[in-house]
Amino acid sequence: MKRVLLLLLSALMILSAVSCAENGSTSDSSTDGKGTETMKETETTKPYVAFPPDASNDKALQWLRDRIETDTLFSFQYQGASFQSFIGTWQKDLKETAEENGNLHFTLTYRSPEKVVAWAEIDYLKEYSVVEWCVYFKNEGEGKSPVISVIRAINAPYALDGIKLTSTVGSSTKVNDFTPFTYEMAKVQNYYTENQAGRSSSCAFPYYELWNGEEGVFGALGWTGDWSASFAYADGAVTVDAGMKRTNIALYAGEEMRAPSMTMMFYEGDQDAGHNKFRRLILTRYTPDGTDGQPITQLPLIMSGTNRSETEIYEYLQKCQRLGVPFDTLWIDAGWSGESQYTWNQQVGNWYFNKDLFPHGLAAVSDKLAENGQNLLLWFEPERARPNSWIVETYPQYFLPTNDANTMTFDFTSDEATDFMIAFIGGFIEENKLTWYRQDCNLNITQAWTLRDRKEGTDRVGMSEIRYITNLYRYLDALLANHEGLIIDNCASGGLRLDIEMMRRSVPLWRTDYTVASGSQNSTMDEVRNIATNLSWWLPLSGGHYASEGLYDDYTWRSVMGSAAILGFYSLTNTFYPDGMQQYLTYRRYMAADYYILAQGAGEELTTAWSAFEYYFPRTGEGMMTIFRPGDCKSMRNTFRLKGLDAEATYTVRIYDTGETYETTGRDLMENGITVKFKTALARASLLIYFERV
Repeated sequence: MKRVLLLLLSALMILSAVSCAENGSTSDSSTDGKGTETMKETETTKPYVAFPPDASNDKALQWLRDRIETDTLFSFQYQGASFQSFIGTWQKDLKETAEENGNLHFTLTYRSPEKVVAWAEIDYLKEYSVVEWCVYFKNEGEGKSPVISVIRAINAPYALDGIKLTSTVGSSTKVNDFTPFTYEMAKVQNYYTENQAGRSSSCAFPYYELWNGEEGVFGALGWTGDWSASFAYADGAVTVDAGMKRTNIALYAGEEMRAPSMTMMFYEGDQDAGHNKFRRLILTRYTPDGTDGQPITQLPLIMSGTNRSETEIYEYLQKCQRLGVPFDTLWIDAGWSGESQYTWNQQVGNWYFNKDLFPHGLAAVSDKLAENGQNLLLWFEPERARPNSWIVETYPQYFLPTNDANTMTFDFTSDEATDFMIAFIGGFIEENKLTWYRQDCNLNITQAWTLRDRKEGTDRVGMSEIRYITNLYRYLDALLANHEGLIIDNCASGGLRLDIEMMRRSVPLWRTDYTVASGSQNSTMDEVRNIATNLSWWLPLSGGHYASEGLYDDYTWRSVMGSAAILGFYSLTNTFYPDGMQQYLTYRRYMAADYYILAQGAGEELTTAWSAFEYYFPRTGEGMMTIFRPGDCKSMRNTFRLKGLDAEATYTVRIYDTGETYETTGRDLMENGITVKFKTALARASLLIYFERV
């Protein structure tokens, strides 16, 4: 009883202390009484890569062997016939190679009488419970092949009692970006989804989860172009059918092509267990290395110097030093190139620096930043250009027309054009000493692919897209291979290209354009937080901009939470809140930890319902949680039960906002939780709590 009383006393202290927290002021308030010391190992950047053992390893391998045995892994039509109707007449071959770590590699080959070869390179990763593969085709005959159509990277069943489907709506530059949804497949029977305009996460999401609360599987389609997916329920199983939208291709003699890749991760446990395992998989296998050659586990604090001259940038660098703003990377977005008398959008393709803005060149800016250990990130949009731009007028043979007379598309369908762009952008990176390269894409690429396919004929539909995407990957891979330490920022009007193949090669520093879109001039931090929350459930590393209301207190800073944070020189005003930035520099490393959504509003509830999020490293026992009570929320008190802790361990809990510290057990934090109460219902408020296993 004495122990219980002590815990109750501690809880009352929390209630009392928290009631004095935020008052909604728009000015920098005193930090007296706040805890300023970080928890132990807060500078550690090693990712959590230990995967708890489970029985799903064998399930993944058995699932794969069943698919190979029954010819139900991928599919395509041949001369208009369905896969199962002809594949039995093709010569089938399977090669299996074992590795010491238990991983396996398979090459599954089918060969037609006409010498058309279809094969899949398949990897089974034991530690991750993952099966990943990519399908290829080649015409080894002397003439044009029969038509290959309806190419599906996966056409396979997955059986599970009470099976449900979860995914998100993708991004459409709206307040509901990445909002999740769940369907009980026995009720809906069928579900269909597809992306828009050639960008992989535009209006749909190339990731899904099939689950029942006890086990499940994640799927990720790797294709940075147009795709579609359907999920059909029958007899307790869902057949997943996903691949390119449009394929009707006769291969020329000796011609080869690839299809989208596919990744399947099996897990046991509830949805939290599944999503955290998938986040770790993305972090450890599908995230590129950083400037130090190690896997990226946290993204930078970025200062935007867009639309600033070289002189202004240097002045603001000095101001940042005076204010103690230790940003990592200077980001210069669109507007650095071409001529001063035109807007950036009027001259996309003028890939030379504006001499009015940068009389000494961009290399001089890189050198100045390097003096403080800072990096330069520069925006490019190589896939789009204006017809009268320098690059189109100089190299017209390397561009494709679109349905827009003011827009040309770079011809990544051409190997020669791709080689040119690798050399051109690579030279620019070296000459200007860039550490970060931003690849943007504000383009409906489908138009260019469709127009080019028409020139080749009705039996070449989809080939332009395949060539384009294949060479786009070759281009990005070459930049990474040729420029040590280079990091690619993946932007496509925000987060419209977040498929797993792009995640292999890049990181998304800008998850949505919603905060800067014309209809979002009054965007709020509740909206920004919700978008970040939705995406973080799937992808551990991302960044974003704050809402139009600005960053001026704990609530706004904590709402923009992400592995990366983007400021602007324009934010360094008398309302700038330096303690918020210091909080971010401490807690951003937790973005790579296990993640739990403890409470979340959505839609109209964004301004009325509590939100709470937990991040936890099981290996080190460190964690943090943030709690938000929006401005229109009527309740002042709530209890939040933590997840994933060691029930028998003792934890030190520290309230950042007050500096108060107490100890309790993991079991108590998970069963009884942390109760907070804010003093007033008239203003929004937030709370930051750290906890650590003793």
